[in-house]
Amino acid sequence: MTGVAIALAACNGARHIDEQLRSLADQRRLPEELVVVDDASDDDTAARVERFAATAPFAVRLYRNPERLGYRANFMRAAALCRSEVIAFCDQDDVWEAGKLAACLPPFDDPRVLLVYHDALTIGADGQPLAPLSQGLAQPMDYALGLTQLFRRSLLAASPCWDRSLDHKDLRRREKMAHDQWFFFLASVFGSIVHIGEALVRYRQHGGNAYGWRAPSRLTALRWRLWPSLRGRAQQYAALEAGAAARAAILARLAEMLAGDWPERAAAAALKYRALQELYAQRRRLYGSMSLPDRAGAFRGLLASRGYRAKEAWGLGPKALFADFCLGVPAGYRLSAPMPEEDRR
Repeated sequence: MTGVAIALAACNGARHIDEQLRSLADQRRLPEELVVVDDASDDDTAARVERFAATAPFAVRLYRNPERLGYRANFMRAAALCRSEVIAFCDQDDVWEAGKLAACLPPFDDPRVLLVYHDALTIGADGQPLAPLSQGLAQPMDYALGLTQLFRRSLLAASPCWDRSLDHKDLRRREKMAHDQWFFFLASVFGSIVHIGEALVRYRQHGGNAYGWRAPSRLTALRWRLWPSLRGRAQQYAALEAGAAARAAILARLAEMLAGDWPERAAAAALKYRALQELYAQRRRLYGSMSLPDRAGAFRGLLASRGYRAKEAWGLGPKALFADFCLGVPAGYRLSAPMPEEDRR
């Protein structure tokens, strides 16, 4: 039977952490350990964890950061402190369904499976349901939310390279990848990923989330329908280009430092990310250049490299071909207005 640890990163979570801890104790398949790293909270989060630990049906280890690390580094530290073969990320303010671990652990009987993720149900601060959250992922740069992920501890071998990572969703601040981006990226390269189409976590939205979800406004939804292939494309593909380049560089380094068959997989994936970087660069030109000949040249380059192949095959997809030919080449620069800040995710 596969052992599992829960890695919970906490910071000022007193309002909701008791309910989350109860849901962990109510799991039909209990974990071997719960590792909580408190990120220099100003409230009594740590005291609440200590009270829970006194009666918990599994081992609880609490660590306190003397200085605040931020949620990215705090989750990475929590994962590194776990001892079990499988690690499940856990937010402090959600609620796990009782069957979460029981449903997610069987796929790990296959040694090729490195990560399992599932769907979620978003809820409000009062616990009332808001909307289901399905995670249909097609592109290599996609990832599942950390609160839905379980992964093999063997992926921690790549952690020395995390400092080289780049979050393409937050390029302005040059942030490292978030924990969920990082481990999903690694699992996609070195093994296989399993998706369970069940909502196994109630994902709480309360205005204080470090990284949250919200349904789009009616105006935003209308803009998405009107310009689904153009909205903010130049800036989006510039960020994706930088993110793919960073991933290729990380994989080249991992090819030198890992053992077994992982170096070969890392080297092969590095080549794919470099090719993806070039596709993103060409599409950035197509929607960012004021020159019609330059935009046409970018389009020809994408055609020549079969850049419009399926997204699952590391391409842009056939819908992108239609958008680029009909709108991007003739008027991409004028149509690709920067994405409003409130629409970014």
